[in-house]
Amino acid sequence: MTVRRVDLHAGPRTVTVALAGHGTPVIARIGEEAFAVTVEALDDGVFLVTSGATRRVVRYASIGGRHLLHLDGQHFAFEVGHPAGHRRASRHHHDLTAPMPGIVTRVFVAEGQAIQAGDPLFVVEAMKTESLVRAPSAGRVTRVALSPGSQVEGGAIVVEVENAAAPDDPPHDEGSAS
Repeated sequence: MTVRRVDLHAGPRTVTVALAGHGTPVIARIGEEAFAVTVEALDDGVFLVTSGATRRVVRYASIGGRHLLHLDGQHFAFEVGHPAGHRRASRHHHDLTAPMPGIVTRVFVAEGQAIQAGDPLFVVEAMKTESLVRAPSAGRVTRVALSPGSQVEGGAIVVEVENAAAPDDPPHDEGSAS
């Protein structure tokens, strides 16, 4: 049986999931716990995920090799071949993207603003569901790409953040992969 490992990134937190099997159910292992999981498509990009008596609605979008999940108010991102789940391969730069197609309803930051990990950045609303995106780390907002009222596709960049470098970090060349 083939086992696939997926690292899901939610801000500074990473959850590793091992998936075994194809079809229904799939066995998902997180740490020492294993779950038999079935997935039912409800709509385009909307799925009902069932494990035992627990049922959750998951929103999913894929753009190129980048995959986005919205589950229980949290956003998870992963990208094939890129460990951080961000569009740019820099440990000091994050492109914060819309977790799903919808409308940007609020933007809490401005270009040049200093931010802390966990600070609210923006909200995207779709089908009466609001998704708040928070800063993954301390840093400075380098660009706000969209304003409130903007229609947005899932995975589109809304805010770009340059991380604050740790005191012992060596200088980083943006043109090279980390």
